[in-house]
Amino acid sequence: MNQETAIESPLKGVLYNNEKNSDESMGTLQIDSSVTSPLTPTNVKSFTLSKSSVYLNKGKGTKVPVKTYKLENTKKKELSDRHAAKFRYRSTNSKIAKVDKDGMITAVKEGKCTVFVYTRNGLSRKIVVTVTK
Repeated sequence: MNQETAIESPLKGVLYNNEKNSDESMGTLQIDSSVTSPLTPTNVKSFTLSKSSVYLNKGKGTKVPVKTYKLENTKKKELSDRHAAKFRYRSTNSKIAKVDKDGMITAVKEGKCTVFVYTRNGLSRKIVVTVTK
């Protein structure tokens, strides 16, 4: 029995279910590409740091200085922090300087390392951290 069933989808497309028999079925979803979903988020287009380097004494800390950021499309909303943090941080050497999820850099021991700041869509900037006694 070959039977084709069309089901409306909330994605403004149509799901075609081509049933060959009751045990086996194959379906395809055809999306109407002319419809733009209002739920489509926008990404950060660019961002800057107010400093390219910081100097810290051992045991002291500072926040990563994200100055500004621009969105690709200001008419759309940003993806919420429930999906991914707006910025993520990583130190190249956590034995010299650690950085937490909020961008707080803590000097651990004397030396030099780099802290990278990443946006949700992968843009990155770096700040050089120098730790002194």
